[in-house]
Amino acid sequence: MKKVLLLLLMTVMTVGKLSAQDVQGEWVTTFADEEQSVAFTLGFNKDKTANIRVVIDATDEEIGNMTMRIELVGTYSVEGDQLTLKSDSKNAELKLIGMKLKGEMGDAVKDPQMEKMIRGMIEQQLNSQKVDMLSSVPINTTYTIVSLADDKLTLLENGTEEAMEFMKIGK
Repeated sequence: MKKVLLLLLMTVMTVGKLSAQDVQGEWVTTFADEEQSVAFTLGFNKDKTANIRVVIDATDEEIGNMTMRIELVGTYSVEGDQLTLKSDSKNAELKLIGMKLKGEMGDAVKDPQMEKMIRGMIEQQLNSQKVDMLSSVPINTTYTIVSLADDKLTLLENGTEEAMEFMKIGK
C-alpha cells in the first residue's frame, strides 16, 4: 500500500497536465522469467492510433524454443495523468517468427516440407489461443502516467501495484 501511495504522490508532483502529443513515439519494456521473455512495445501516433507489438520468446526444456510476434492496432487517449489504451485482441496478427525444436520434432523440421507443415500446425494452434494469450497483456486498460521524460515513460496499470518502465525507441 505504501508503494502505491508513493507512486501516486510522485504522479501528482511530476506529471501535471498531459496531452496525447506528450506520449507520441515508440516505447518498449521487457520482462522475463525462467520460461519466457517478453518485449512489449507501444507506438503512439499523431492521429491517436496505437500500434501494439508483443514479442514472446518461450523456452521449454523438452520441446525447444519458439519466438512469436503479436501485433495489434488500437487507439489511445490522454486526460490529465490517465492514458487509456483500447484494442481488439480478436483482430491481432500472430506470427511464429522463429523456432528451434528439440528431439523428434527437431529432427523432423530438418526436412523443409516437414518444417513448413509443423510451422503451420503451430501457428494454427497459436492463433486459436491468441485471445487467451493476450488476456494477460494490458491492451484494454487505463494507466496512470507516473512519470514522463524524453526517453522514459513509467505507467501504472490501474488496479495494480507494479509500475512498468518503458524506454523510448523511436521519435
